[in-house]
Amino acid sequence: MPPHAEPRARPAVGLPTPCAAAFVALAVLAVGRLLLPAGTVAEVSYLVVVLGAAVLAWCAVARGWRAGTWTAAGVTLSAVGDLVWQLRAWSGAPEADVSVADVAYLASYLAVGLGLRRVVGRVAEGSRFDRFVDTAAVFVVVVYLEWVLALEATVSDDALSPLVRTVWAAYPVLDAWLLALVVRLWFARAGLRAEAAWIAVGAATWFAADLGYLVAASSSAVFDTGWTIGSLALAASSWAALAGRSTAAAPPAVRELPVSGAQIGLALFPLVLPGAVEVWAFARGTDIDPAAGVLVTAVVVGLAFGRATRLARQQAQLRRVLELRARRAAALAADSADALVVVDAAGRPLPGEHPRSAVWDAVGEADPAGRQDLLDRAAAQPGRVCVAELPSSTDGGWVEVRAVDRTAHPDVQGLVVTMQDVSERHRVQDELAHQAFHDGLTGLANRSLFDDRVAHALTRTGRTGLDPAVLSLDLDGFLTVNDTLGHPAGDELLRQVAGRLRDGVRPADTVARLGGDEFAVLLEPGPGDHVEDHLSVAERLRALLCAPYEVAGRVVRVGVSIGLVCADLDGDGTAASLLRDADTALYRAKAGGKGRVVSFEADMRAELLLRTRLAADLPEALAAGQLRLVYQPVVHLGS
Repeated sequence: MPPHAEPRARPAVGLPTPCAAAFVALAVLAVGRLLLPAGTVAEVSYLVVVLGAAVLAWCAVARGWRAGTWTAAGVTLSAVGDLVWQLRAWSGAPEADVSVADVAYLASYLAVGLGLRRVVGRVAEGSRFDRFVDTAAVFVVVVYLEWVLALEATVSDDALSPLVRTVWAAYPVLDAWLLALVVRLWFARAGLRAEAAWIAVGAATWFAADLGYLVAASSSAVFDTGWTIGSLALAASSWAALAGRSTAAAPPAVRELPVSGAQIGLALFPLVLPGAVEVWAFARGTDIDPAAGVLVTAVVVGLAFGRATRLARQQAQLRRVLELRARRAAALAADSADALVVVDAAGRPLPGEHPRSAVWDAVGEADPAGRQDLLDRAAAQPGRVCVAELPSSTDGGWVEVRAVDRTAHPDVQGLVVTMQDVSERHRVQDELAHQAFHDGLTGLANRSLFDDRVAHALTRTGRTGLDPAVLSLDLDGFLTVNDTLGHPAGDELLRQVAGRLRDGVRPADTVARLGGDEFAVLLEPGPGDHVEDHLSVAERLRALLCAPYEVAGRVVRVGVSIGLVCADLDGDGTAASLLRDADTALYRAKAGGKGRVVSFEADMRAELLLRTRLAADLPEALAAGQLRLVYQPVVHLGS
């Protein structure tokens, strides 16, 4: 069979017409034998029935019911015993209380019992101990009844030899064993009821015939009919099992199930049996030895105690498992980043079923309105999953909350909420966003964020009438520090410069590092601010940056040149133009001796354009030889 293939179905097997006709004919012959006078015809008809039953049992085995081999062997051994007994009678052998036929008879009981035991062990539900208790309870009941009715008299009959008493007592005892197995099989599975019914008929008729023979101490046609009907019923059980077997190739699984009330009653019923028998004997005016009843009671009490102990141990184990699962669920719900809780429409966890979740409580503390809005959306759309990311009061985290309304579900009756901690994802997103708009070395805004802040400031200017200012800063002497002390020292110097810039402006202002040792500052305008105020800020920053620094264990000094531009001056009114004009003023400060603040003026733009054009034309002029050297001597007239 290939992996994961479905079990191959077995074809349905019914009782063939010839076999059915044979069963009917043999049953009629077995019952009709009661009308026949004693003699050869009755004896032959008896043998025909029992031998025919054996043949029919083996036919079921031949049709595929291998499990019926023991039953067929038992019916056959019983027929062999009948044949041996009858042949001895026809041969004129002296009548004996025990003969070779008894060996076959007793073996037939063992064979049928072993077959039943295999069936019970294969399909019966419950532990082996439970099966033993059920079987033992029935066995004790039947043996006790047999003891009261016949066994006691047989065993205590000194006129019989020990062998005879043992053999005669073995028949009802083995009958009791078969009946106990039949009762256990009857409780096993509903699908085996037909097979168990036929086996019950066979075992019961054998039991009744054996018990009657033991009580009467002589044979009769009624007892013979019981034995023949029993053989036919046992043969029919194999055909019933063959017809009713599962259509799946796999055998039914043995499962461990709780003990049923019927099983407990079956184990305790023998406790009342000795008392009932005593009452029955008292009503008949007979005296019964109570020793057997006491023994039965002791055995049943022992069985009941064993079962009660097992049930108590099983219950304690189940309770421990449930408590462990409850504690584990509570711990997971309380401490896990991922949690599940079933709540009502107001967000309260349902009582008695689901432990409170610390994650759910933290979401409610941080954003109760957002949590309730999610529940309202889920309740308005039953069966649809609603998702929201909500803040948590635990370390400022974030939680992805998924809610679905399952109020209509009988086993849920609430809103199912699952939560997953997404704080790390938010942290990574914030970190990526920060890296995209901030300088990695100093933590200041980068050019992209600075341009965006300037653009927003210019937009606000149209509404407020307040003009922002931009400072462009370049350190003087930074390359000397970088070259003499190394790049790590240069990086440390840049970080200290960034710190002084942040401390020297208002929180609303923006400080940016544009690259290298170039910085920029956006001064947000305030009511009453003028150009002089911006110049004052620039001078204060120059003084801050020119103060000594301690870098790499040494004190270093750098200067700074600053260009200032206000948005109210002529220009195209963009962030790029403001920064360009601030750079122009910065170049003027550099050219004027460094370490100073220069405010942008309109004529600087023309000078910048001229210098830019000159820088572009100079390479072509050099290549074309258009440059001339003019010597102009300087003469001191006084000398």
